Amino acid sequence: GGDGCLGHSSEKAEPLPTRVEALCQEHIVAVHAGVETSAAVSGDGRLWMWGSGGWNQLGQADKLNRLSPCPVGIPGSVRQVACGAFHTTAVTEAGEVYTCGVSMYG
Repeated sequence: GGDGCLGHSSEKAEPLPTRVEALCQEHIVAVHAGVETSAAVSGDGRLWMWGSGGWNQLGQADKLNRLSPCPVGIPGSVRQVACGAFHTTAVTEAGEVYTCGVSMYG
């Protein structure tokens, strides 16, 4: 869908469940979706994000949208991720919390 939040390398809507090809080689153990973003955690602890980057919520150094999953540089293994409307929060195996995005509403 819009802003690439489905991860299919386009902004085209998909009426039926469609595999995210960019993650086929990864063993995904957790996913979470925000308003215009999606995230996945692989079995080796890597965080992947895609969709709207307009609020820096994709963990990249820019505000560009990502039409397919991109790795996010978080030190250590990610255990859990949550996507909000304007931010993303991740927890590592060591119990460290990482956030990105904007905090205009609290």
